[in-house]
Amino acid sequence: MPVVTLYWDELERLVGKGREEILSKLPMLGCDIERVEDDHIDVEFFPNRPDLYSVEGVARALR
Repeated sequence: MPVVTLYWDELERLVGKGREEILSKLPMLGCDIERVEDDHIDVEFFPNRPDLYSVEGVARALR
């Protein structure tokens, strides 16, 4: 399954929510959180969700 790196500054700006709320909602999109770092997060998405392969797609789904 594809692993996508999402940078916190861009993701928080696009979603308009904080890290804790984003982390709690990501599993609802059908993904596995691989790694959480200070500046980015690595997320593994199912192959049937190519709309989530970019930070803009993830932000749209989280809003």
